[in-house]
Amino acid sequence: MAESKQHPWVRASEKVATWLDSKPEALASTILGNEPPWTKRMTADEALRYWRGRLFNEEGVPNPAATSRFMQDNGAAMYSTLVTRLKKNGMLNGVETADTAQPPMEPALPEVPEPPADAAPPVPAMMGEMASGY
Repeated sequence: MAESKQHPWVRASEKVATWLDSKPEALASTILGNEPPWTKRMTADEALRYWRGRLFNEEGVPNPAATSRFMQDNGAAMYSTLVTRLKKNGMLNGVETADTAQPPMEPALPEVPEPPADAAPPVPAMMGEMASGY
């Protein structure tokens, strides 16, 4: 009975809000099925094929950007383990890879020149001195 005393726009806005709350979930379940993709388990072979495609091109040449990113995210030991498993499963036949991966190189810092021995140490000016000109 209380609903009939509400303004029609209030009822309409409540129906729209309910529809907006339910629509994304309904669309996702229609597109993806009942299970989201991140809950589906991959087999070990599927995972190796996935990483083989990400870290190496079709000819087996390593992708430096992807390898660097993988090592930053997972570490050089995990990369080495992955390469070993790829080799063991015959997915890197004829590909030359290092058995132990080196972590990505850090960029070199620019060299700062040393001041001359007879130079006076730098003294920061005080704000008052700068403003007054003393």
